[in-house]
Amino acid sequence: MIGQAMDALTSLSADEKTRWDAMKREQDQMLFQMQINSAMEQGRKQGKEEGKEEGKEEGKVQSLADTLMRVLASKGADVTQQLRDAIEDCRDADRLQRWLVCASTMNAGDVFLAD
Repeated sequence: MIGQAMDALTSLSADEKTRWDAMKREQDQMLFQMQINSAMEQGRKQGKEEGKEEGKEEGKVQSLADTLMRVLASKGADVTQQLRDAIEDCRDADRLQRWLVCASTMNAGDVFLAD
């Protein structure tokens, strides 16, 4: 079968060969463009998923920070600007969770220290 195709190609006139080469280049370009489009779509999907995960994590962190501030206020803790900044700047959900547990077990008059 390949031999027949090669025989057919060698028997083409110069004009036919030029047209064949042009068709082949066009086909190759279309295939290449399809591969690029597919790769771009995969990249968009991956970026969208990563964005969703980052958004979820940011929401969790913000929620923990807000809850921690409310708990500290409910315990009558003295929330200094330095402490407020530490809580607001923290992006570690585990650390905020630990702080929240500590704050929730505080007694009135205890001092909360962020580690």
